[in-house]
Amino acid sequence: THGNPHTHLGLRKLVKQGVVGAERFLTAFTRAGRLIDGLAKAPTFAPRFRGSKHDLVAQAELLYRTERALPVARLLAFHREHGGPLRTEAEVISALTRKDWALDEGHLVPVADYLSGHLWPKYDRAAARAQDGDPLAERQGRQLLEAIAPVVFDDIDGVSPRQGWIPLDHVQAWLSETLNGYYGPVSLERRDGLVQVAGVDYDDLDAAPLGPEARWCIGWINHDKTVFKPKKRRHEDIDEKRLAMAKDWEQSFRAWVASDEARKRAVEDAYNRTFRGYVAPTYADRPLPIARWDGSTVKLHPHQAAGARRLLANRGGLLAFDVGVGKTY
Repeated sequence: THGNPHTHLGLRKLVKQGVVGAERFLTAFTRAGRLIDGLAKAPTFAPRFRGSKHDLVAQAELLYRTERALPVARLLAFHREHGGPLRTEAEVISALTRKDWALDEGHLVPVADYLSGHLWPKYDRAAARAQDGDPLAERQGRQLLEAIAPVVFDDIDGVSPRQGWIPLDHVQAWLSETLNGYYGPVSLERRDGLVQVAGVDYDDLDAAPLGPEARWCIGWINHDKTVFKPKKRRHEDIDEKRLAMAKDWEQSFRAWVASDEARKRAVEDAYNRTFRGYVAPTYADRPLPIARWDGSTVKLHPHQAAGARRLLANRGGLLAFDVGVGKTY
């Protein structure tokens, strides 16, 4: 875009003045103005393995840490390149899953990594394989559920039609059966950040086939006091009236869900998948050996060692300790 750097008068002048930065910049280009081969071509890296040809775990760890993923076929090929005795993918899977590794979508993953992060997608895949009679998938599914630790309905607080994680079809059915029973079924949808009556503009909610209490309830669900305006006596406080009605609706909804096992299971599943499906990865804080560092003069604190291991495990990232905690020396 800017032509040959060697013909740029400003750069040549800086070089004559002995400016090191200009000199080094020009060394990156040939006299013809092209990048030197060392910069023009992307570097390639081939992991070197110096362990035993029988040490499948060491081979797996090398590939997993350097390539960030470990397809079974890749490990088998690497194993055979180094003279390993295993010949099939089934043998590799069997050998490695006995050594704290898991299998997911054709990839091998250390169990510690497998049981951290977002677990529900992993569980769903394991459950699908287990239904086909895969004993390894069945075992991994149990491990994932133990890590997720799902709760049962009776231990869930805040089961309310106002909560966004509650299945909307449950709110719709409860509203139709209770508050709107006289007027008929209600069809709800989430649109523009609101719970709305399907096919009805929110500003025209009065035209929807809703009883007054059902309409107020939709206003309450949406935190909209312009819709949630219940009738009251002159001496009553409107906000106290709203609180009393909201309490009755929440009790009614919870009782309605609790009266049916299928409803309870659906609410349990929605809650657990919203709040219980993520396990944050952890990293060891033991001393970290670093080449060319004198351990007697520079010693990392435990949280610094754990932070360094996080960066190493992810091959990069952001170390965002608070000010003064120790990002640098």
